[in-house]
Parts: sequence; C-alpha cells; structure tokens
Amino acid sequence: MNPDPLRVSLRLRRTAVGAAAAIAVAAVGTVWLVAGDEPARPTVAELPVGAPVVEEPRLALAPTAAASGADIAVGVESPGEVQMCGGAWVRLKDDGDVDWDSVAAASKESTDALTSTVVAAMTSSADEQARAAAIAIAMNPTGRALMKPSACEGDTACERDLNIALKEWQERRDALAKLAQDSADPTVYAWAVRACGITVKEGPGHCQLISAAQWARLDPANAAPWIAVAMNAQAEKDRAAVDDALFRISVAERYDPGDYRIGLVLLDHVPDSEANLWAALTLVAQGIGFDAAAAIGEIQSLASLCPAKELNQDNARSEACERSAEVLVRSSMTLNGLMAGRMIGKRVGWPQERIDGLQKESGALKAAWERESPTGSESLSCKALRAQLDSVREFAAHGQVAALRRRVGEPAVRTVASTSLRSGVSGPVPPR
Repeated sequence: MNPDPLRVSLRLRRTAVGAAAAIAVAAVGTVWLVAGDEPARPTVAELPVGAPVVEEPRLALAPTAAASGADIAVGVESPGEVQMCGGAWVRLKDDGDVDWDSVAAASKESTDALTSTVVAAMTSSADEQARAAAIAIAMNPTGRALMKPSACEGDTACERDLNIALKEWQERRDALAKLAQDSADPTVYAWAVRACGITVKEGPGHCQLISAAQWARLDPANAAPWIAVAMNAQAEKDRAAVDDALFRISVAERYDPGDYRIGLVLLDHVPDSEANLWAALTLVAQGIGFDAAAAIGEIQSLASLCPAKELNQDNARSEACERSAEVLVRSSMTLNGLMAGRMIGKRVGWPQERIDGLQKESGALKAAWERESPTGSESLSCKALRAQLDSVREFAAHGQVAALRRRVGEPAVRTVASTSLRSGVSGPVPPR
C-alpha cells in the first residue's frame, strides 16, 4: 500500500520538509511549559499535523558531538551549495542557512521509494504493531484530508481532491480501528483511540467500538489512557467520571504517551544504509507526528482539569491533582509530562523551592539538548542523521526524560520507569 497516494492540487502540497519538522515538534517544539505556567497554543511552525509547508526545520532530536571534517559527510562545492548525506547537492540561502525546499525536492524520489518499500513490508508483517503503524503512517499528514472546501477558494479541482483525500483518510482510520478492536496490545489500541479522536462529518465508522476506557483497561498502570478517559468525561460534563479518572492518574505507575514508539517500529523495517538516512528521518518524523499532536492535547487537558481557582474550593480535586502532579514529576517519560507536573504542583501549593528546582531541571534538560543539537548544513551530515535516529530508539525504549537526564549526568533510575514496548510492564531504568 502506498502511504500517500492522494492526488492533491499544488496549493495543498505538503513538502517532505513539513514532515521532517514533526520530529522537532515531538522532541523540542512540544516543550511548551519550560518558560511559563500555562500551556500555549503551538504556532503554525510547531504543528506536526496538517501544516502545509514548514520552513527551516530544526531536526535536532539528540545532541551530536562536534566532529572533524573527516567525520561529517557534508561537502561544500560553492558558497551557494552543500552536499547532504547520500550525495545530493542542495542550495544554501544568502545567509548561509540551508534552503529546506531544495532539500525536500532533492530527497523526494528517495523518500517516496523508501516509504513505499517500508510501508509495504509493514503491511504484510506478522507483527500487529507493524501493520497498525503502516496504517497510521498512511493517515498522517491529516491536514489536506480534513481541510474545509472553503480553503479551495472555489477551485473545483481542489475541492475534488479534498473529497478524495477525506474518503481515503477515513478508510485508513476505519482499518486501524478495526485492527484495534480485536487487539490486546495497548500501543495499537492507543493509536486507534487517537485516530478516532479526530471528528469528521462522515461519522465515526468503526470508531464507534473504540474507547479510551478500553485503552485504560489494556494499560491500567499508565496515566496516559486515563487522561484520555478524563478528557472524554469532561466533554460529557460527567464530574464523577472525571474524578474517578483523576484518581486513576494519581495512582498510576508512570506517564508514557508513547510519542516515539511508532518511530521505533518504522526503524525496525528501514534498511541500514547511508543512502536511506534522510528518507528514514523524514518517514520517522511523519510517524512521530501522528502521536505528537494528540499527546500535547492530552497533557494540556490534564492541566486544565486542575485550575488554581477550583483547587482552592475543592479539597478532593486538589488532593487528586497533587497526587497526579507527583506521578508526572516522578515517572513521566516526556519533558511535557515533567513540566506539566511542575505546573500543577505550583497550583496545589508545593513549596517554591521545589517548584524552582523542577523549573531549573527542566530548563537544564532542554538546554543540554539544544546546546549540542546539529543545525544548518551540519544537520544534513550522515553522522547527525544517525544520531537523530538513534535518539528515536533511545527515547522509545527508555523515555525522553531518562535519556536527557543521562546527558546532564543525573541518575535516570531516580524518577523514571521504563516501559515494555509490547506489554506495558514497568520497571526501573538502570543508569549507564
């Protein structure tokens, strides 16, 4: 199955640059709680799903050590060109930065070829997660499929393309929901819950049998599905159900939204070759983008269930929110979860010394990462691309927080639990 067979007009095109930018969102761009106490809406450049064109992405997933000229597979032919890993020459802007549209054009053929090969292999795999991930990849980006016809400004060809895109997107969503219905794998089921959370006018289809409650039953020790349950209860104005979900969050063993798991599944099916590195990163970014937007919404929703004004008036809600904050601070697999814990902790009255310490730690983790991240033409080197893909594996296996704590020398075993990629069983992460 070709993961992106949609015939769309040029005005709706989404370049490979936009897909690759999703990795920056999932890894750095989603860190929306570092600087302040309230979640902010992502900017257009931060959105991993549906952004038509994203310029100048930062593809930094992990620190890449400074390398000698012999280590970096980026060569410069003239002040206006640079050779990226794999051999293609791409343009530089007047200020010396990379022209990312040029990168997208130069890598399109290899990216399309790798995507078709990898997704075909995953579709026919005996592994349930691989088959589900293949469908999820085909669903992302969702932007053109869910655009309103008014975006076409009367262009009938554009409107026809939108209708085709919507129909094919819904067929994929139903296929994922159908696969999840008979699955006992919490990862597969989580992907279906998130796909089914996107409302389309044609109705729920197979999503009628998909629920956050079943996700929680499959992975009860994980706070992430209970947050989804709380979101649904809040939407239905069922306060008792919200309180029950908050209790479940407050006694969870970990918060693991699984942001990088789909990327790990993809990498298991990508041939290891320098010629594939950029295409692999683009494909992995597209996969991570499937989960990233939903995870952002979930953690923001949890924060919204613990508003300072209500906490001052409701002792039971305040106690549940405080325990939930402890879970996030103690066992979040992501920076967003860690920082949401700090924010909720501040609202419930944690000592300022503790709040400041968590703020300092969050900032240090992010700063250590950004300080060593490749930028500009260096991000096109084979060494940099391999480092980013290796980080996807590390983040999926041990969690983003644990990985970044290792970078600044903190013991990962102190607060983070690892998660089995198949069973959801947790255990301590041994420090290196």
